[in-house]
This record gives sequence, structure tokens and C-alpha cells, in this order.
Amino acid sequence: MTERPNAMTDAPDTARLLLCVLTRDRPRMLAACLESLAKLRVPPSTSLEVLVVDNASSEEALAANQAAVDVLGAEVRASLIVEPRPGIA
Repeated sequence: MTERPNAMTDAPDTARLLLCVLTRDRPRMLAACLESLAKLRVPPSTSLEVLVVDNASSEEALAANQAAVDVLGAEVRASLIVEPRPGIA
């Protein structure tokens, strides 16, 4: 049996943080949230990734959300995924 690599054991000196932000049709609030996250001081031995989950926003809000994620991406690793079915955001 082949073991899958584990990122946490492959880099024992680095702590990995994944911060998930859920949103739906609130692009200004998301932009403000991401702007604040860009100001976080992360220790040198820590990597931070932000994942924004867009829960079926309107096309206009989704475009604004992607733009906000792109701006944050200049500071930290950031990405956006879309959950097309409305749920609890």
C-alpha cells in the first residue's frame, strides 16, 4: 500500500492555516472582510490561504467577489469557489 503524502508532515516547520469565508450577495461586506484579512500579520513559519465560498450570488455580486479575491491574492493565497445551490451562507 502506498501512503499519500501529508502536507503537515512534509513541512514540519510550517503551520498551515486555511480560512474559509462564506458569502452570498454581499460583495461590499466581503471586500471589507478580505481587506482586513490582507492586514493580518502571519508568523514567518505559517502559511495562510483564504478560500471564499460563494453561495449562489447574483452574477454582478459574483463578479465583484472574484475581483475582491483577486485583490487579496496579491497579499496571500486566495481562491473563490462557487456553490450553485442556495443554502446557508
